[in-house]
Amino acid sequence: MATKTENALEALKAVIMGLGSVNVRRNPLLPTAFEAGQLVAILDGTPEETGRRFAVQPVIEFEHAVILEIVVTGKNDESRNSKINALVSAIGTALSADLKLGGAVDYLTFGPPADPATDLFVGAEDVQSCSIEITLFYETSENPMEAV
Repeated sequence: MATKTENALEALKAVIMGLGSVNVRRNPLLPTAFEAGQLVAILDGTPEETGRRFAVQPVIEFEHAVILEIVVTGKNDESRNSKINALVSAIGTALSADLKLGGAVDYLTFGPPADPATDLFVGAEDVQSCSIEITLFYETSENPMEAV
């Protein structure tokens, strides 16, 4: 059985994979080359305990910041800008439609993308990226690292 944290991260991944022709990976190594297309790298982050409620069955509240690194390729600035804007918009729409990730979290929030980056490394002139921080809110009566 997966942990509450793992369930939340896999639900986030599933929402993004539902967009179609997007390569989605969790915690990938830094690439040295990019295939043409779109990549969304999910950087897991670390859940932080934000509170506890004591009762017959205690509840632990967590806030979990996750970063989406979005990378697109294109022949020119206009192409890359168009692709990254379309992908960011699609991700925002998909997340807004399912703020509880199918019940895996109590709620999520996300902000605007950080300024797009170009020239990530030598040989990546056709690549553009940006990042989006997503915060997952969930609670559990168990240790979040134990299977639920």
